[in-house]
Amino acid sequence: MRGFRLTRLQPGSLLQRLGLQPGDVIQKVNGLSLNSPEEALVAYQQLHNEGTVRLEILRRNRPFTLTYEIR
Repeated sequence: MRGFRLTRLQPGSLLQRLGLQPGDVIQKVNGLSLNSPEEALVAYQQLHNEGTVRLEILRRNRPFTLTYEIR
């Protein structure tokens, strides 16, 4: 399994408000794979120029996509 598994989310945190849950594995952000800390940093840096964020995750071993518009 590739990506970053979320193990704990603070109640009311941004990630929780975005709909992410403990156990979710974030695999891609806007099509960029998250297989290493370096890839995660590249994805984070590119978000500054984006109007939409698309998270591809695994939830209970099933693919799921969350899409958000940034204003």
